[in-house]
Formats: sequence, C-alpha cells, structure tokens
Amino acid sequence: NDIYVDASVPDDSKNGFAPYFAKRTLAAAAALATAKGDVIHAAPGIYDEGAMKPMESASATSNRVNLAAGVGLVGAGADVTVIEGRHATHDADKLGNGPDALRCVYCGTGAYVRGFTLRGGATNAKSASHDNTAGGGGIRGGAAIDCVVTNNVCGYRGGNGNGNAFIRCTV
Repeated sequence: NDIYVDASVPDDSKNGFAPYFAKRTLAAAAALATAKGDVIHAAPGIYDEGAMKPMESASATSNRVNLAAGVGLVGAGADVTVIEGRHATHDADKLGNGPDALRCVYCGTGAYVRGFTLRGGATNAKSASHDNTAGGGGIRGGAAIDCVVTNNVCGYRGGNGNGNAFIRCTV
C-alpha cells in the first residue's frame, strides 16, 4: 500500500490512500502501514503532531512515528520535510529526557526513513533500561537514508540514533 500524509491538511479524517486524501499526522498514516512493503509518502512540512508507542513495549518511549517491520517512510527531501520530536517538559533530566519526551522515529526490523530532517527528539529513560525506552532520540532501529539528524538526545545509547544504519546522512 501507498499511504499519504500532509502536515498542511486540517485533520486525519481522510483515508490516506491518495495524495488528495492525505492524513495529517505521521501517527495516523503509520497506523495504516502495517505490512512489509507499505510506503508512507510525506509532503513537505513540519510533522510535530501525534505520538505512538512501539508495538513491542507499552512502557517504551513514545514516537512521532512508529514504523512496522519492512515499512518505508519517504519525505520530499531533508531540506523541506521535518519530523520534530519533543524534549520532556516535566520530570526531565538536564538533557530533556523524561516521561513525556518523544523520539522522532522508531523502526521495526527492515523499516526505513528517507528524505527527512529528524530533530529535537528525546527518550523516556534517563539511564540504562529497556532498549526501546533508552536508545536514540532521533531514530531507533531500521535505517535513515538521505536524512539530516540533529539536536536529539537520550540518556543512554546514542542521542541521534541507536541500533540503526545511517546511509548518506548528515548527523
């Protein structure tokens, strides 16, 4: 399936299966992309809404987008397509990690992100704990391709990324 998302549309009420029926949030688009080979296409914009937990752990850090295994997320280019995470606003450490932090992207096995700037993400954990809680404020797992990954933090195991591949990225 091809699923479309556009930060400039008013809400997530459309079905997401054509550019003119795009979802607003990455979380809503990712909820539709559940099969290996599904691709989410993002129009230019700043994606700073929505939050999802990884399927593996309800206690893990929330993410702007949680990609299922084998799903792709393709932006219009890192210069015009941004995923904005969030540093914690309460009970945070000095870096911004804490319970209401949001990582930019969590990738299941074989998932990838291409053509985005991933910025401002953080993690729940402030010290060593479950991998999905502590690793990578920008991206955890999968691959980042042709991305800019910047200004992300985590309390443990890689601020900008953890357990992922960076391919032609600026980190």
